[in-house]
Amino acid sequence: MSPDSSPQPTTDPHDIGDGDDRPNVVLVVMDTARAVDTVPADPDVTPTLASLADAGTEFTRAYTSSPWTVPSHVSLFTGLYTAAHGAHGGHTYLDVDHETLPEAFESAGYETVGVSNNCWITGEFGFDRGFDRFRKGWQYVQSDVDTGAIVRAHGVRERLTALKEQLFAGNPAVTLANVAYERYLSNDDGAARTTDWVEDWLTDRRRKDERQPFFVFCNYIEPHIPYDPPRSYAERFLSPAAVDEAIQLRQDPRAFDVGEYELTAGE
Repeated sequence: MSPDSSPQPTTDPHDIGDGDDRPNVVLVVMDTARAVDTVPADPDVTPTLASLADAGTEFTRAYTSSPWTVPSHVSLFTGLYTAAHGAHGGHTYLDVDHETLPEAFESAGYETVGVSNNCWITGEFGFDRGFDRFRKGWQYVQSDVDTGAIVRAHGVRERLTALKEQLFAGNPAVTLANVAYERYLSNDDGAARTTDWVEDWLTDRRRKDERQPFFVFCNYIEPHIPYDPPRSYAERFLSPAAVDEAIQLRQDPRAFDVGEYELTAGE
């Protein structure tokens, strides 16, 4: 999401009508965004987050259980540390013997909806369990063929190999349309499409006068690398010359971790 366009709520999350007074629950992940002085305290940068923090409870000492997607989200979904749930680089899966948050809400009679823009957070790795509906933000046409492997691939050869493996697993035309959409036609990393979809879903529930409480999980991935914000936003925090310098920096965390290149403190 752009710094000054946090989605504004259009439906009171507690307005679920008569017959069930249990609260709706929404879990939103700003994927890899770290706690800094301006998030969420600055209303000029993140107005919705600032208002939520002001009206509710802001936790100032909150730490991830793992530095990458799968094990950290498994911890979010299970309440377990990584040593207990067993998801790691050699086991990239949410095991079925752990009850998940959406499964718990489903058992309690909630409608459960998941929206993911991170191609690691998908049914391929067990994250769709317990959801009545699970939407993959990188797909233009929602398909059982999970094209996340193509999105995750690095380099042309790896992407072509992944495409070849998935092309005929379902409807080839749909798969090609989704790949083209993710690669060439989408103009952001899913935030606008996700917010619009959730807003339409809430509006439809309100129109139907739905009384069932809901649990919604939503992953926004804009804060994730590669860092490539619109220049107008970048220049709110860096000078034009600094922006030019910043966009030239190499962004390869795996190579950095193994000492393939270095960054100065200023960089």
